Amino acid sequence: MSEKHTLKVKDPTHSPPKLTYQNLQALTLLRIYHILGDPNANPPIPPILPISKSSFYKLIAEGTIAAPLKFNRSSFWRLSDIKKILDEIGRGEVA
Repeated sequence: MSEKHTLKVKDPTHSPPKLTYQNLQALTLLRIYHILGDPNANPPIPPILPISKSSFYKLIAEGTIAAPLKFNRSSFWRLSDIKKILDEIGRGEVA
């Protein structure tokens, strides 16, 4: 008995979405040292959000900052979520 296999042909009129700066930002993931900085790194990483790690986790517990995405034992935050909190701080919406 032989099975028939069909080959699926992609629609030539369909193209993937264009990669834009906004799309790239939505896909960018940051580790905590990118957000809070790491002065001991070589070269040192300046903080995006200059607060302590405990304050950062307190904001997550309060729901002010989105919870991290977990991959195995590593935590990542979306750049778009961090930009959102920075915008809110700039408008005075976060104390």
